[in-house]
Amino acid sequence: MSAFAFLPRSVKGKGKASEPATPSAVASTSYAQAAVPALKAPRAPAVDAEDVRALFSMALSSYSMFVEPAARRLLDRDEFIRLAALISVSPMLANLPSGISEAQIVTALRELPEDARPDMRIGLHGYELKLRRKESLQYTHSAWEHRTVYVENVPVHARSMAAVHKVLCDLFDTPNAGLPSTSISFMEPTIQYISFPAAQNNRGQQERFQGFAFVVFRTEDLVQQFLERWPWSVSRSGQETLAQTAAMDDEMEDSESDDSGSLANGKDHRTTVELAIRSRLRTLSKADWSKLKAEYLAEHGRLFDLSRPQAPASAAQVPANGRSNTASTPLPLPSKRQSDQPSKRAITETQSYPTGCLVFARGLPAQTNKTALKAIFASALDADKADGVDYVDWTKGMDMCYVRFSTAHNAQRALVHFREARADGAASVRLELIDGERERIYWEKVPEHLRRQAAERALNGNAVSADAPPRKRRRAG
Repeated sequence: MSAFAFLPRSVKGKGKASEPATPSAVASTSYAQAAVPALKAPRAPAVDAEDVRALFSMALSSYSMFVEPAARRLLDRDEFIRLAALISVSPMLANLPSGISEAQIVTALRELPEDARPDMRIGLHGYELKLRRKESLQYTHSAWEHRTVYVENVPVHARSMAAVHKVLCDLFDTPNAGLPSTSISFMEPTIQYISFPAAQNNRGQQERFQGFAFVVFRTEDLVQQFLERWPWSVSRSGQETLAQTAAMDDEMEDSESDDSGSLANGKDHRTTVELAIRSRLRTLSKADWSKLKAEYLAEHGRLFDLSRPQAPASAAQVPANGRSNTASTPLPLPSKRQSDQPSKRAITETQSYPTGCLVFARGLPAQTNKTALKAIFASALDADKADGVDYVDWTKGMDMCYVRFSTAHNAQRALVHFREARADGAASVRLELIDGERERIYWEKVPEHLRRQAAERALNGNAVSADAPPRKRRRAG
């Protein structure tokens, strides 16, 4: 027997103790990244409740219902409507602060008096509200024009629609729509509407405040009071030197970039008035503004004509002997056919638009369109002159327009017809013939090819009206 004892394979010696595994640096790093908490949602921007109520007071005013048919149709429903739908159809509510939530709007409206506060609830698609029924001010377009004021040189602190509203309320010394004492100041506010006229090169874009605005007041008395407090022609004090004026202007520019000096709080009436005086704020009625604009356009057209180069006059051809042969060599006389019919080429070269064919009409029906207006003016002409009205230059919502008749004879027929109809009380439309400088300024704004076509139609129509022989029908084949 061998000296070595048999050892089974399953019996092993004590192995080397294994060291505890240490977590790798990569594993700990990935674990730490997974433990980062999720980012919080951005907080809603701070909103001035007075700004919200001011915008809603103008959006729900009678004038707003007059000029915004989509909002009027939505609010005429005697039921709850979505707040988001009202905001989407109202141009005034488009001036609400960016990022404002419906909850912030509802919170601002709940501070209104109970008789002016709309009923609000939460629906399936957000907040809904139901406005209290009211009798709107039933004014015509002309009546609203008499309640409109043009305001210029508004202090530079006012940048938004709500800020301009606050400044005007402070200048007019009337309570803002923030917390009105009665429901009338909210349902029918003193300031019915504010609009910013668009610049010539910015039409079609969103309204942007550039220091001037149109303001619609509730009554004509309020218009007169505001015009008297802030007249167009301001007599400056003789004690104010140019250095003082420059210092005040610099102070205004410095405070423009200082948020703490903003007029958003609307608490310092004296500061607002002082800034309005420094900025030379002035007002003008809409009628006077229209006259001033017409004078400006006329003067602009006159200066433009003077700036255009004049065509050199053609010099008369003189023979070598220095004597004119017009007396010895008479010109050939035109034939009878040529003398009876005016030269179309000569007239179109000397006259680029038809004269005596432009008429200005007032007192148009409220609900109308271009087709209906053309039929109204064509009714003054003969039955066989359906094309006697060349074009109706009308803008939707206006109670006035320009009418371009095909001939001067048709324009005179229309003037006589509507003058007799007004005398009998059968029509309310008033016509006025536009001639002279006003006629020239109007046709300058019409494209040249349209002017030429109108001149040719007027020339052909006048030739027919002058007992020209009728055109012969061509034989078929």
